[in-house]
Amino acid sequence: MASFVMRVARFLSVAVLAVGAQQGQAESYRMVPGDRVLMTYSAQGVSSEMTVNIDGELRLLGIGGVKVVGDTLDEAEARLGEKIAAEGVFLDPKVSLQVLSYAPVIVSGDVTSPGQYPYIPGMTIASALALAGGSEFSGVNRYELERARIETTGAIRAINLEIAGSVLRIARLEALLAGQPEIVVSDALNARIPAPNAVAMDQLRDAEEGLFVTTSQLVTEALENYDQEIELLGRQLALFENRIAVQQDIVTTTERELKKAQDLQTRGLQTATRLASVEQRDADARARVLELEAARIGAVQALAEAHRARNLFESRRREGWLEELQTARLSLSDSEIDYARRLEHQAALSGNVVSAIMASELLTPEFQIVSSREGREAETTSDLNDILLPGELLIVRLQHSGN
Repeated sequence: MASFVMRVARFLSVAVLAVGAQQGQAESYRMVPGDRVLMTYSAQGVSSEMTVNIDGELRLLGIGGVKVVGDTLDEAEARLGEKIAAEGVFLDPKVSLQVLSYAPVIVSGDVTSPGQYPYIPGMTIASALALAGGSEFSGVNRYELERARIETTGAIRAINLEIAGSVLRIARLEALLAGQPEIVVSDALNARIPAPNAVAMDQLRDAEEGLFVTTSQLVTEALENYDQEIELLGRQLALFENRIAVQQDIVTTTERELKKAQDLQTRGLQTATRLASVEQRDADARARVLELEAARIGAVQALAEAHRARNLFESRRREGWLEELQTARLSLSDSEIDYARRLEHQAALSGNVVSAIMASELLTPEFQIVSSREGREAETTSDLNDILLPGELLIVRLQHSGN
């Protein structure tokens, strides 16, 4: 609706240019409260700015108020000169008045921005209306209202579809987080879809289920790969432990052989070469144990790293789903708010005021000019070209064209 008012305001702004220069004031301007003037004492070269006050006076320093409301500039100059001369301030003041700005006009009633606006010479009802943003509903015809109604109905359908999509997305993410084998849409979630029968729910569900299955398969394959790696590393660790146990038995055997060879050497029954050979075998067996222990430690570290990688994968996967779920829930809430606002628009377009507009071809504005000027009585008109004068009040009322 605001776009219609803006369109009318732009139209009326153009009309101002065409109308503003058409008409002038039929008679000399008569002053009203709010006019701001420059008063000059010609002979002395003294000047001052002042405003006609609410009592219709110009207040002069050392003299007081001088009534000028209703006077033309010539009449006001003469009256001021007489007053200044009578008070003995100047013998021959030769007062000159120049209007700096006129009293503002006031626009009220059925307009977009009622208020007070500066007066422009030649101002008409059209130009004042343009300054106030145009009349409410001005230029809004049956076709435009029907178009607005169609657009709002289409927006409601689109938002309903968005809500349905968000509901199924939330159900998919909740199923993934819970480790469910399939998507289950709860009654509470279903109830948040305003018009489920207006949406192709089967198609939306198929799309979400396809994504659910694909995601589940990828996650399952990744976890299986991690589990296979962990199992393989576990076997390697067990193998190292078995080999270490066997090597320990070998070390035990070489220890016995070394003790026996040393005993024989002590009794002179063993050669030095034989003893050296046994000592070498014992040292080799012990070194092999150390090598296997080092390899076992590496296998333990690799197994721990595989477990950490698997846990990190699951943690990040869950964190990502939780973020998506939060985003989907916020999107659902935003869509619900937007849906409610669109319903309000639809209700407004179906309300009594709009129904009255639809029943007629167009609302037409009626203007009342209220003036404090003598001889200018309050009048009602529908002519946009009627002239306004400074300080006047323009009241705008919308009437059915059939009235």
